[in-house]
Amino acid sequence: MGGGGKGGGGDTPEIDPQTRKYAQQSVFKPYTLTTSVGTTAYDKNKGFSVGLGQPLRDIQQEGYLGAQQLMGGIPEAFGREATPFAFERDLEGRTSDIFREQSALLEPAFAQQRQQLQSDLFGSGRMGLMLAGEAAGAGAGGMVSPDAFGLGRAQSETLANLAAQSRQQALTEQQQAYNIEQGIFGINEALEQQRAQNLLAGTTGLFGLGSSISGTEADLLKLGLATEGARGASYAQAAGALSAGQQAAASAAQAANSGGGGKGVLGTIGSAALSAGAGFAGTETGAKWLLK
Repeated sequence: MGGGGKGGGGDTPEIDPQTRKYAQQSVFKPYTLTTSVGTTAYDKNKGFSVGLGQPLRDIQQEGYLGAQQLMGGIPEAFGREATPFAFERDLEGRTSDIFREQSALLEPAFAQQRQQLQSDLFGSGRMGLMLAGEAAGAGAGGMVSPDAFGLGRAQSETLANLAAQSRQQALTEQQQAYNIEQGIFGINEALEQQRAQNLLAGTTGLFGLGSSISGTEADLLKLGLATEGARGASYAQAAGALSAGQQAAASAAQAANSGGGGKGVLGTIGSAALSAGAGFAGTETGAKWLLK
């Protein structure tokens, strides 16, 4: 009873077929795992693969495509040069327009005043009354009708005041137009800036949505790897437990044979067998085997 293995020359016990089977099952094998979010698989030729189910696949695609579309407008929105505020108004031209419009309204009244003066002068017999210009306040240079001169001066003063009022009205209109255009310019600029911010926020949000689904995809791949790893580890533990039990039984038998006690041999071998069985049953694969 000295040597035990094949060939009769060695002391190493033969590997149990069940132990060999479990050891072979402990290697990493192709797998397919399907969950509520999708399917992941490993193939020796194709490698790893992950396929999301609906509606996750559509959400992921829409998120990335939407982000790509919005991203195309970001460089233009943030890179554009600020539009200079330009305001141009013809102040002199507007002043002339106002004066012309207002003086045209006064012309009928001026004509009526001149006509009334002629009637008054003719009726009073003062039509031919003439005074030196200096005496009438018209300066040197001839004779003037004092009544006609007074009317003309009053009308000229009215037109002079009208010219000043026309200038002031043109300035007021210009300031009002400036304020309006400045407000519109500010609103447009604010809208452009808001548009840029909306593009950035929308792009970030949609990309984040796609990325979150991609995270689910990565988690599914990790789950497949972990599941296959746990399966292989359970077989490796079972193979190790059986191997350890066999070695313990062989050592106990050898020790008993050396001592020469029959009853002691059976007792020692029995203890080793029970220990090996308990170790094997403690593994996941061993428990499944016992329940067959």
